[in-house]
Amino acid sequence: MQFKYPEIFWALFLLLIPIIVHLIQLRKFRKTPFTNVRLLQKVTAKSSKTRSLKRWLLLITRLLLLAMLIFSFSGPYLANKDVQKSKETIIYLDNSFSMQAKTTDRSLLENAIQDLVKQIPASFEFTLFTNDRVFNKAQLKDIQNELLTLSPTYRQLGYEDVLVRAKSLLENTEEQTGELIIVSDLQSRFIDNGNPVPVDGLRTRIVALDPGELSNIVLDTVYIANSTPEQTELAVVLSASNPDIESVPVSLYDGSRLLAKSAVLFEGKPESQVLFTLSAKVIDEGRIEITDSGLSYDNVLYFSINPPSKTKVMSIGLRDNDYLPRIYPEDEFGYLSNRLDQVNYTELASQNLIVLDELNTINRALENAISEFTENGGSVVIIPGEDIDYNTYNSLLARLDLPQLDSLVVGDLNITEIAFDHPLYKDVFENRITNFNYPKTSRSYGVKRSSPYILGYQNQNPFLLGQSGRYLFTAPLSATNSTFRNTPLIVPTFYAMAWNSLKIPQLYEPITGLTLTDIPWVTGGDDIVKLKKGEYEFIPLQKRYANKTSLTFTDEPESGGNYMVQLGEQALSRLSFNYPRQESQLKYTDVLSTDLEVSDSIPELFNELEKEGRITELWKWFVIFAMFFALAEVLVQKLVK
Repeated sequence: MQFKYPEIFWALFLLLIPIIVHLIQLRKFRKTPFTNVRLLQKVTAKSSKTRSLKRWLLLITRLLLLAMLIFSFSGPYLANKDVQKSKETIIYLDNSFSMQAKTTDRSLLENAIQDLVKQIPASFEFTLFTNDRVFNKAQLKDIQNELLTLSPTYRQLGYEDVLVRAKSLLENTEEQTGELIIVSDLQSRFIDNGNPVPVDGLRTRIVALDPGELSNIVLDTVYIANSTPEQTELAVVLSASNPDIESVPVSLYDGSRLLAKSAVLFEGKPESQVLFTLSAKVIDEGRIEITDSGLSYDNVLYFSINPPSKTKVMSIGLRDNDYLPRIYPEDEFGYLSNRLDQVNYTELASQNLIVLDELNTINRALENAISEFTENGGSVVIIPGEDIDYNTYNSLLARLDLPQLDSLVVGDLNITEIAFDHPLYKDVFENRITNFNYPKTSRSYGVKRSSPYILGYQNQNPFLLGQSGRYLFTAPLSATNSTFRNTPLIVPTFYAMAWNSLKIPQLYEPITGLTLTDIPWVTGGDDIVKLKKGEYEFIPLQKRYANKTSLTFTDEPESGGNYMVQLGEQALSRLSFNYPRQESQLKYTDVLSTDLEVSDSIPELFNELEKEGRITELWKWFVIFAMFFALAEVLVQKLVK
């Protein structure tokens, strides 16, 4: 039992008044003559017992009467011990794409919004946040319209992120308690740790929405499987949560024009693909569509095929080589080979990658040109000669912030180590190779300071090192010194160097919060590159170089689609963006294996909250008891003589 006004209990001292009145009575005696003394003694004894019993009954009833009145005025009630504390309620509503799953005629998100609108009292103040929005200290009438039009998003907060954000929104004081309500379908990646650590001052309750048995088909990716001057073959990869599903129609569009249509069969496998053969070499507004009853966001895949843009590669050496032209074919690269004494330095600025191919010395003009080239965003690969001038080499290496070369090491060394996590090899290898035909060198150079390698020798010394478009081999690649040119490893290595020097837009880019791409156009003056789709346009972060413009996408675009890249009003190319597909992995947290407080529905949770916050007032009962003891006093007065 708790009391609203416990200070009223000071009035219990008033109970001393009836005690004093009853126990300290002043009585006056009067003499009355009797002729029969024995009769007098009997009457006196009987009257004394009756008066004593009556006095004690009156004392008890009056004490209880006063006590019941005092208790009733103190405001007694039964409730949770924290019910009188001010409570701040924070609601997290998961509006990620997985909440598009339909239960009956509406999605999980739509049902959750409707339930919240029905259950939240009109005058109740609360804070609600989603994956991309915050409604701070609002009443339902203030945000109802925005809630009803809330859209799903590709953004997804993890459980720990939700707790951190809720804590930041909570005004936590000793007189106030915080309560967090999480409304989500609880995908397994939402809660990485099955029993997360609770946050002090914040009680967390979870509504686990159940999508039921959901069958979903996903348009995973599209890529160019084969390309010839006459046609292009597109491969579309799909996955299904239920591989027993029947054939699914797949449509390919360019804008509103239907280019091709096919069907895909899974045949009991979780993944399948369909091929489209197209005569068109350029597709501005490519779009692939399917129809299924699962999530809707992964039923569309946007892509664009721009006119081919060649990466410009120049090699500078003492003689022509025969392996670089094979790595850089004419249909993909603009490859140019120059001898050192024939270099036109004005052409360097327009290149994307320069290969210094086994030069023995680097003159001052070349050093200055290479240094300026890299500062303007160009990439360089340095392959030392067999008899180098250490002074000129190390002068250039110092300006490029690469380790300087040390004395020559004679002896065969196998190249056994591959740094698969290096940015140069990102998305290059499908599997990590542990056993391959190791290339070797007979002579190599040491380096004066340690540096992480891209390729390494068996003794952990670097064979290839560098980053940010500046690469250094520590040994000549000539056939007389190395077998590296004869191994398959040389192709992805040099190809990746050139590809990274100009990040040509792919068929599409993922909307992941950070995307980098290059366009082979040079802007000048106040020219600004912008992206446009319909009426929507935005300006990405951009950096100008002598031979390209680098674009960085962070918060925009927010939606997938095909965007026109414009310089002023001039259309340069197309960029396509698609939502990441992680939300399509229909794996959910087993809430029974956690220590979390979980409810099955929003109405169920609010019923529990209403019961916990319910106050049972007891003052009426104490008034009834007071009336009962008042009546008892009257009866004692009347019946006990």
